[in-house]
Amino acid sequence: MRALKKYPREVQVSDGNAADFGDTEVVFSPAVPHGYNDELGYVVMVRVAQGGETFLHTSDVLGPPLKEQLSFILDSDPTVLYADGPMTHMPENYPQEMTKRSIANLTRILRTTGIRTLIVDHHALRDREWRERLAPVLEAGEAHDVRVLTAAEFAGKAVEQLEANRDILYGLAGTNEGRKMDGPVRSAFPQQSVQDSEEREEESRRPG
Repeated sequence: MRALKKYPREVQVSDGNAADFGDTEVVFSPAVPHGYNDELGYVVMVRVAQGGETFLHTSDVLGPPLKEQLSFILDSDPTVLYADGPMTHMPENYPQEMTKRSIANLTRILRTTGIRTLIVDHHALRDREWRERLAPVLEAGEAHDVRVLTAAEFAGKAVEQLEANRDILYGLAGTNEGRKMDGPVRSAFPQQSVQDSEEREEESRRPG
């Protein structure tokens, strides 16, 4: 903040506030839990409206599973909703009940607002089977003529779930492949490449 202090004329807190920029209105939600409780702190959702279009970004609410998160979305009545989705890829950290609530809340948004496009991203796309996990949401979208798609699809690009497939990308797929049962995970990169890189770095430090 000290480094940036000289640039803005004023620093304002966004939580629960709004600002107008010409004919564009930006509204910030009050601070809401980062997930289904406040153990990870808080985040702020953002609504941007211009003309007859309203875009809403859920930030990192992990769903949305909670009433206060859902209320801001319903009140905002978005035409385009960018949702981070429930954290189905980590059931040990995200209870099944929260997944059910998030799916119920997303389907309610599709049923009761003027939404035309739901963009699903972030946590949801970390699950290889996200379409199966969010099947009720996809079905509700089809029933209410709402496009439900990924951020990549919205941008006209191929879906590449890099985070969901990192075990494969780093050569660690399988129970024992790439691992020692009693040791650390083995690097997916050849040891010789690592040594070459270290040698080049050492050589660059030597005086010319």
